[in-house]
Amino acid sequence: MAGEALNVAGYSAVARSDFRGARTRFDEGLTLFSSLVDDRSIAWSLRGRSFANRLAGDVVAPQADEERSLTICRATNDLRGEAWSVHDLGEIAFALDDLDRAEQLLEEGLDRFEEHGVAFGAYRAIILLGDVNRRRTQWSDAITRYEQAWLGNVSCISWRAERTFRKGWPRSRWRCISPRRQPDFSAPGLLGARASGLRDTSLTKRITSGA
Repeated sequence: MAGEALNVAGYSAVARSDFRGARTRFDEGLTLFSSLVDDRSIAWSLRGRSFANRLAGDVVAPQADEERSLTICRATNDLRGEAWSVHDLGEIAFALDDLDRAEQLLEEGLDRFEEHGVAFGAYRAIILLGDVNRRRTQWSDAITRYEQAWLGNVSCISWRAERTFRKGWPRSRWRCISPRRQPDFSAPGLLGARASGLRDTSLTKRITSGA
């Protein structure tokens, strides 16, 4: 319980742009979870620290945290944690302008988010894939991605539900079939999380989902 409180405090510090304080809370959580040999929560703290560092502008140190988190999640069969780790590595690759690797990881993360019903993760991945297209000046593809996120705010479909919709539904509609409140992604930031309307939602989703 104390470790969870430390991680939540870390995300709260991020919301205040107190990135140093956030890193301290995540480090404390990491120490506590390590003493308890709670591997899934260790991975959660690692992703939290990576998140804080990326928002602070560091795209080098977070890579080791995400790779360690990914290894732990695969070993513990933490499927949602694995999806977030893969996605976050895609964000890092995007920030480093490695667009081919970013696209590969973001697509993989998107598939995993959809499979496991992580709606916000899927929404975030689609925004970043649109940013990849935009960096490549693939304007039509970028607009399609942004529209996909805008119109659906990504109502994720589990693999069971997908089988129902595949017949007669183009692929672009499998992932966004439920119009909701339109988010503001008019100025996607370098890592996606800085975009207006994204960071607060991202914090809420990560806190409640243990991402």
